[in-house]
Amino acid sequence: MKRTLLIIITFFIGSIASAQYVESFSDRELQRLFASTGTDSIVEVEEGRFILYYGKVAVNLYNDLGGDLMLAWGMEGACSDALIHRWNEVRFSKSYIDKEGDVVLSSHLRSGCITADDVLEWQQAFVEDQKLFVDLVLENRSLDQGEE
Repeated sequence: MKRTLLIIITFFIGSIASAQYVESFSDRELQRLFASTGTDSIVEVEEGRFILYYGKVAVNLYNDLGGDLMLAWGMEGACSDALIHRWNEVRFSKSYIDKEGDVVLSSHLRSGCITADDVLEWQQAFVEDQKLFVDLVLENRSLDQGEE
């Protein structure tokens, strides 16, 4: 019993020690990190802003001065308010209609005590949400057109 407990504690402490917790990531660190996610390319638009290309999909990555991160993706045209409200009630990523009337999906990761793994898990969740969201928006649009 004591030996098992000691092994578990040692493993737990070793896991914590091997994780590199940071307050924030530099733009250069993010470029290296996101290069490992299967992006076709990463384009730095300006300091703190990148475009990540996954095939035909372009996702904006923002690294603000406080170290908070944001991923954002947009799609021309709107969708129903009901779909956006339902999505926002149950998903971590959030959707809204922007000033131009297009639908946007975004996700934020607060800086402070995060690891590279945290960033990669957050990014992967966003990619999965984006795929699901596209399907829902397109289905919603086809239903709306069928009602006309």
